[in-house]
Parts: sequence; structure tokens; C-alpha cells
Amino acid sequence: MIKYGLIGLLNLSIYLVIFEILTRLLNVYYLYANFIASIISFANSLYFNRKWTFKSNSHWLRDTLYFLVIFLVCLSIQSLTLYFCVEYLKWDPQLAKYAGIVTFAAFNFSLNKLITFRRKATAIL
Repeated sequence: MIKYGLIGLLNLSIYLVIFEILTRLLNVYYLYANFIASIISFANSLYFNRKWTFKSNSHWLRDTLYFLVIFLVCLSIQSLTLYFCVEYLKWDPQLAKYAGIVTFAAFNFSLNKLITFRRKATAIL
């Protein structure tokens, strides 16, 4: 959990910097900025979580495909959370992004631990 947290902080930093640049400096729509910032931090997350956090011995393509599918599911949940907070709760996107981040992190960790980087003894595929 500590390793996941450290990688999460690095990814969060990447995401926040890019989100801020896109929304505040370039005036990009908040959902587009969320998508772009998330995609950019994705590669870093995959590499470090695969090699360091979970120390996966599975084939890299398998891990990448699972990680990508889970990322897209979590990104969808994060985007819906962000949208709901901005459009229905009338939060500023700069505040709402944190609700999305918490939602993303919880689902992403749980699904990757249970599916992508599970131990061989409990592997489904």
C-alpha cells in the first residue's frame, strides 16, 4: 500500500500539473483536461505499478491490457464523478477534480490488485 501511495503521489502530481495548465492557462474544458491529464499519467502508472508496486511476473502485454481496461473503467467513473460534482452540485472544477481523484484511486487500486497484478496462485487467466 505504501508503494502504491508513492506512485499515486507521483501520478497525482503529473495529473494536477497538466490539469492546471490545461484548464487555467489554456482554458480547456474540464472533462477534456481530465481525460488528457489522466492519459499522460497512465504510462508512468503502468510502468511503476507493474515493476515496483506489484512486482508482476506476468507477460507485459497481459498486464498492459488488463491495466488499460481497468484504467478506462476507472477513468469513466472518475469523469462521471467530476461531471456530477460540477454540473449538479455546482462545484468548481478545480475542487471537483479531487472527488474524481479519490474515486479513481479507490477503484483503480482495488481492481488492479484483484485482477491485473494478482498472484499466480489465484490467477484466472
